[in-house]
Amino acid sequence: MNNITASKKIHSIVDARNLARKRMPKLMFDFVDGASGDEKLCEINNTALDQIRLEPKVLRNVENRKLKKKFLDIEFDQPFGFSPMGMCNLTWTGADKMLAKESVVNNVPACVSMASSTSLEKMYELSEGRSWIQLYNFQENFVMELLQRAEQTGYKVAILTVDVPIQFRRAKDNKKWLYCTF
Repeated sequence: MNNITASKKIHSIVDARNLARKRMPKLMFDFVDGASGDEKLCEINNTALDQIRLEPKVLRNVENRKLKKKFLDIEFDQPFGFSPMGMCNLTWTGADKMLAKESVVNNVPACVSMASSTSLEKMYELSEGRSWIQLYNFQENFVMELLQRAEQTGYKVAILTVDVPIQFRRAKDNKKWLYCTF
């Protein structure tokens, strides 16, 4: 199925999810679709997001609107960027490269995951310097080495991720090990 055909079939998040389920290996779909722990927070987040409604503004002159935002002394064309996503190339060949190129085309930052499929040096090169580096404070020696590499490469922004106090296995992952035989 080519991209044009696939994009014509996607009209909602549910459509995109169903298509991904059909096209991706189960292990990778579960990784992307899942959440940590018992996955209850994912359900809570989805419910909260469903409550958000955009309020249309009509009969207003929008000819000269600008979405550019200056953040940390860098001007970007949009008030958002790409969040860190680990193992992207396992879900789609060249996904990291695609994200980096889109960050250039749209002049937005791309935050490189500590679990990136592509090296932080290559991501910085591909994004033409628009990359930020994600840090978890799990393994001090590894984090310090990563910071040194990032600084030597030219990174100016490091994003400390504090969503979990310790590395956490997902319940879905634990179940897979129960059925695995060696």
